[in-house]
Amino acid sequence: MEDTDLSFSDSCEHFALDLPFCFIGSFPGFIVFGETNTAGFKRGKYLKFGVFQLYKLYLNIVKILSFFTNANEENEKGLILSENENYFWIGKVVHGNNKRMKIVQFGIEKDDNIIFEFGFFLKQFQQFFFWIAKCYSFIYVFE
Repeated sequence: MEDTDLSFSDSCEHFALDLPFCFIGSFPGFIVFGETNTAGFKRGKYLKFGVFQLYKLYLNIVKILSFFTNANEENEKGLILSENENYFWIGKVVHGNNKRMKIVQFGIEKDDNIIFEFGFFLKQFQQFFFWIAKCYSFIYVFE
């Protein structure tokens, strides 16, 4: 049985992220990003934002960029959507190999369980932001 919920063939455009099996896609009226297989986005493994929900994503992107650029060592977190599932992000400071790096993880929480999450370093997040903006333009072209 196929576990694909949103097919690539139904999307206006989709772009690969610099993460294994992660894509961003624009569909008429919404943007999706998350884990994929060969046919499309896996059920329960993506975050979906409608036209009127995207402002919440953009407000959180500003907070995430602040986290990445701030010299502060503290971890941060934010709630993006709160409906049937909670979309969240957590910014973490990671120490390893005599380096300090920051990573942001996006995730989905349902019934107090994390059902999906994936993370970005700064370079990957820049690519993510670029593709989100590109997909945003497709929403209005094809709506």
